Amino acid sequence: MLIWLLILLWAYEAVSGHFKKPEALTLPDCKNSYCNEWILKLADCESSNRWWIRIVDTNGRISYGGLQFQLDTFREWGVKSGVLPKGITASETEEFIMHKELSSRIALYMKDQGVEDQHWVVCYKKIKSHEWKISETDQARSQEKDL
Repeated sequence: MLIWLLILLWAYEAVSGHFKKPEALTLPDCKNSYCNEWILKLADCESSNRWWIRIVDTNGRISYGGLQFQLDTFREWGVKSGVLPKGITASETEEFIMHKELSSRIALYMKDQGVEDQHWVVCYKKIKSHEWKISETDQARSQEKDL
């Protein structure tokens, strides 16, 4: 019964998100607008802000959600960041991979560790270019490490 309730809740969130304009994501540990803007631009680039999608990526693996995480990457960095518990299984990880806030927290941790250019290669370049440029003021604030 609980499993069906979770499935229905996930389905409702996925369907209702499909028809809504993406809302601004506010993360509790985000002290400036730069990290919010970076996540929104990354999600826009990776998935057009479609947090419910699953696609087969160029490497033949499935990428999930708005930030297009692959299961192994999400689990590895989720555990490193403390967002996911150590020893979490692949099937347990799959239950969380579509969650917007968890994915965003993990992505921000990866960015803080300086590995965003290795995991979101194309979108990293677009965000750094003038095409997707984040305001200079917010970018400078992020250098102060107040994320």
